Amino acid sequence: MSRLSQFKKHIVQKFELAPEAAGCLRLTVIDNTNVYIENHKGIAEYTQKKASVYGGAFTVVICGSDLKLERFGRDNVAIRGDIRSVQFENL
Repeated sequence: MSRLSQFKKHIVQKFELAPEAAGCLRLTVIDNTNVYIENHKGIAEYTQKKASVYGGAFTVVICGSDLKLERFGRDNVAIRGDIRSVQFENL
């Protein structure tokens, strides 16, 4: 974990903040059909079977079928489809 990540974690804990207030990634999974990611750092890869989203020190990898990028904003991403797995990979 980088020094910046450790510092953010410390601040969040010390001041009892919501992690997303300090820029931490927030991931919401609804059933096996929707993934909503807030505070992302960009898209690494996107196909109908795989979507990879930068989350700072790691990448969130979503695998499935018929994946669609429903929304892509500066701070949030919404992916819809038949989601089979959500994994975290260190950079």
